Amino acid sequence: MGDKEIITIFKDIQNNIKHADNGAYIHVSDFKKFYMPLINYYITDKERKNIDLYIIGIQGPQGVGKTVFATLAKAFLKAAGYRVETISVDDFYKSNDERLKISKKHIKNPFYQISRGMPGTHNHELLFKTLKKAKAAENFCIPRFDKSLISGRGDIARDETRINEQLHFLILEGWCINMPARENKFLSSVKKNRYVNDIFNKIDPKQEYFKLVLKYVEKYQKIWHILDSNTFIFAKNASWTTNWRKEQEKKLIALRGQGMSDKEVNKFVKPFIPFNYFIYEELVQNNNKTHCLIEVGRDHTPKRIRMPSNS
Repeated sequence: MGDKEIITIFKDIQNNIKHADNGAYIHVSDFKKFYMPLINYYITDKERKNIDLYIIGIQGPQGVGKTVFATLAKAFLKAAGYRVETISVDDFYKSNDERLKISKKHIKNPFYQISRGMPGTHNHELLFKTLKKAKAAENFCIPRFDKSLISGRGDIARDETRINEQLHFLILEGWCINMPARENKFLSSVKKNRYVNDIFNKIDPKQEYFKLVLKYVEKYQKIWHILDSNTFIFAKNASWTTNWRKEQEKKLIALRGQGMSDKEVNKFVKPFIPFNYFIYEELVQNNNKTHCLIEVGRDHTPKRIRMPSNS
């Protein structure tokens, strides 16, 4: 694929993301330098492993650019002649009624008093079966979750996307992908960052409620094992996650007249921060060389990239 074709495809997709989803802006030179080599890595790794369907997991905290990268990767893989689809862990949220039952069951647990997002609020069995069907080249359906329903709590939409062809690539994105279920490691990881530790201690002062989150995470591990490649997009400063979400909500208010206030963003985002940092410690600081890593700056500009060696 030549430079002109890359630039044309990139600009079309970038503009669509920017206008439709308020996605992060990526400069074309950064895309060519950092992201295009990663997309080429997926192609090379698929060929090397001789895999019919290559499933890519893309993980990162809220606002880091997961959906933007997944959309760009899909467009370029399609342009290269591959059949590819993207799905999100968010597509597999349980119904509002089911999530309310979880919230009431764990009424004292602050991690389950937010409307959605934590492990346990997804239909992980359906996600697992969907990936297994895709791997077996069977037809499968991608559900749709409408976050605007029920005053922003969200619910399962009636429509779904049916896939009736064998894919070459399937991209799965979500914040909790590859989160390990290691209780002892969680506490030691969180304590390494004062900002994160302060948030955690305010939410869970007795250090007991987080255990339920990791108990639910155990049920997700079989999903992570299906993935053929893992990409972790991260930022060194944990506070950027909250700022990014605030900026996104302000854009939504200006564009659509509705969105969360700064206070509502703080309440929604902060419970995720300790777990995001836990994943960061496990995948980056512990030098896990099985993952592709992209570090982004405060302005979403990529700073460095690391890919596993094809050996």
